[in-house]
Amino acid sequence: MKGLMKGLIKPVIGAVIGGQLLAGALFGQTATTLEEGKRLALVIGNDSYPTRPLQNAVNDARVMQKALSEASFRVLVRENAGVAAMQESMSEFLSQIGPGDTALLYYAGHAVQIEGENVLIPSDFASARTIIEAKYKSLSLTPVFDVLKRSRAKRVIVILDACRTNPVAETYALKAGLANPSDAGKNTYLAFSTSPGMVAGDNPNGRNSWFTEALAQAISQPGLSLDEVFTRVRLQVEVATAGKQTPWSITSLTSKFYFYPPKDGVTETDGTLLSKWLEDARRQEQHGNWPESVETYQRIVKEKSGGSEEAAATARLPYVQARMEAEAKFAAGDLGQAIDLAERALSLDGFAMDAAFEIANSALLRGDLPRAIGALGRIRQRGTSAQVARAGRMLEELARVERGAAEVLGKSVAQAPPLGELFPGMQFGIPNWEAVRRWSRQELVGVDYAAMAKQWQKPAPAAVLSEEKSPQALADTVLSNLHLVVKPVITGRDLISEESGELKIQSLRREMALVVEGRQVSKQLPATVSLPAGEYDLQTMDGGRKVSERRIRVKGNSVTEVELR
Repeated sequence: MKGLMKGLIKPVIGAVIGGQLLAGALFGQTATTLEEGKRLALVIGNDSYPTRPLQNAVNDARVMQKALSEASFRVLVRENAGVAAMQESMSEFLSQIGPGDTALLYYAGHAVQIEGENVLIPSDFASARTIIEAKYKSLSLTPVFDVLKRSRAKRVIVILDACRTNPVAETYALKAGLANPSDAGKNTYLAFSTSPGMVAGDNPNGRNSWFTEALAQAISQPGLSLDEVFTRVRLQVEVATAGKQTPWSITSLTSKFYFYPPKDGVTETDGTLLSKWLEDARRQEQHGNWPESVETYQRIVKEKSGGSEEAAATARLPYVQARMEAEAKFAAGDLGQAIDLAERALSLDGFAMDAAFEIANSALLRGDLPRAIGALGRIRQRGTSAQVARAGRMLEELARVERGAAEVLGKSVAQAPPLGELFPGMQFGIPNWEAVRRWSRQELVGVDYAAMAKQWQKPAPAAVLSEEKSPQALADTVLSNLHLVVKPVITGRDLISEESGELKIQSLRREMALVVEGRQVSKQLPATVSLPAGEYDLQTMDGGRKVSERRIRVKGNSVTEVELR
């Protein structure tokens, strides 16, 4: 049967190979040097099938056209090509390959293996009565490899994002996935979107398949060899599919190939590439792509440049390795090891609050409530506003069944340092242009700049009592059963202003203590306290039960009066 297909398809290819002038106008010259040879690519994307259409294959072809064109390839693209169009474009592509050239074939769409041959399914394939007819109505790669071997190209790269479940295999009970070809020849690099015999999804939630999305990104990175490109692709796809899909590659290349060749002698004296690697590693880390981030940090360390990039990568590598291992243990159901590894990561980066959430979630799954509560408490002290709010909601739920959660909730949330302390000498925010115009119309001698500066340079203390007793004396006093609690609303604690305002609370019922951020500051009402500008919750508590609650706003440099009824 294999001989029959060669006899059927080879004449179609050979008929066009003889017409050198037909495709010469298509490819022309490329930007690569004569020593390197031409860079030629054929890109095919099929998704408009009569049965089981795909949604990403054409988009995959377009993103690959862009990536390869920018890498100095002359690209021929075919979208939703029928069998005739696929054979014609393949013939045009093959006829232009000569000694010293780099030939790249990329295909996205349905494909199947028939008797050990990989067969690409054209978009006009509807049905066939026999396997032989199905094979004839498709494009076998066996004769394509035969022509490529005779072309004496310096290297051949074949990329098949085609290991998708498809109606052809199901109709004829064919083996799933694609075959591991034995007829590819020397100096050939074969890449599949998943391992031999396996199938891969079409990524229904994205514009591109997981494989091609990762591949286009890796191609654009300078200084990566072909092996390094597909190492990155494998790591990224495994993470995106939770280990269900692992890209596969086979190579017989005898020399390295770069889409963007590195400069000679990549050291600290030419640190541009290392800086880009470091930026890429940090970006992957931010997206939680731990295996790819680890691989990039390790590559920087292996360069042994002795520069700042190596120092930064060496310092960060243990953290990302711990996060990667913790994620793997969690996926494997080993929650104890996952918690220990996340704790290690948190010890290396005290502000890695997503690691703290992983500790809390793993501990909750194990039923270890004290450890979960401890992790949530750490988030309330070091997390961002959104993280603190999320931890608070979790603790409120846990407080129903665990007393320790209520105790953590009762503790005040750590406030961020003032802007002036974090960024001395810097100004933030959008100017109030009306105020600017008002001040600018006055004579300079009429502006007391010293008095204005004092408003910012001397912030009021966190709590100033209107009574004569000291805070310590009041703290030692036992709270009355009915008391007021003032708690800051966490809406923007990442950076705070140094402005303060006064909150004055009056009530007909005087025997009520006032508690501000967990500390009693007054035994009775009325009372006045100075607070940083912002929103607060004023809660009336009867022992441990909340009787009422209202939201108030304290404005800077003003007095906010509240009367309890």
